[in-house]
Amino acid sequence: MRSSSPLAARLRFAPRPNAVARPGAARKLVWKAHKPHCGPGKADPFFIEPLSDEEIADLRQRARLPVVKSDPVGISTVEQDLVAASGLPFEYIVEHLTGPVDDPVSLPEKPYLVGLVRSSRFANAATAEASRMSVDSIRNAFVTVVMSCFKRAGLLPVHPHSAPWFTPLNHKLVVVASLTYIWLGFVAGHARDLPIEPVLDKIMVAYELLPVAREQVTKWVHDGFGTGDLRYKRALAMALSSGATVREGRADSAG
Repeated sequence: MRSSSPLAARLRFAPRPNAVARPGAARKLVWKAHKPHCGPGKADPFFIEPLSDEEIADLRQRARLPVVKSDPVGISTVEQDLVAASGLPFEYIVEHLTGPVDDPVSLPEKPYLVGLVRSSRFANAATAEASRMSVDSIRNAFVTVVMSCFKRAGLLPVHPHSAPWFTPLNHKLVVVASLTYIWLGFVAGHARDLPIEPVLDKIMVAYELLPVAREQVTKWVHDGFGTGDLRYKRALAMALSSGATVREGRADSAG
């Protein structure tokens, strides 16, 4: 999908900056999204905001609405997915979804269930919901894919926050999600009314870095988070292998 804005025209013919050689520019792009996850009590383990009252109310409203799924392919509902993932009644799940996400006592695998709830809001990519996507919702979608792979393989711990891969995975995916958000904002035309020069520079850096960052993180995940553990490698063989990346000025599927 291409934008017909003046910004798109400038991007099409602008020289590509060597973003890899400009780490300062890259850090500036991702810092705003990374800042809430830095510092004591937030960085390690990676801090995830509890579900809000609005998110819980929204979950109840759409609990039985059909959702098109890509992994595995099919149609389901968020209620069915939560019950299948936890083995618990839906009302019990909803009642215990509130509060700290790193509390597995009343709700095992709570970070995973919270991730399913948040990812399901964007499963059908409805226009109203897509416009509300954020860096954090993109990061959550990526992380939930990884945890789903672990869940199917029987490797997801009751307390994912305690797993050695959880925090570095989330921090790495904040970077990928930030770059993805900037690029998708341009592709969708959200940036067309903004001043050209500063936006152009950000988009060009994202254009340069997104494929590189995604490839590096995907390889790290496929290698069992750098451990080489065969169980992890088998479970994660396809995780993050598809999704938005940037090639030749458009959003494509990364193989």
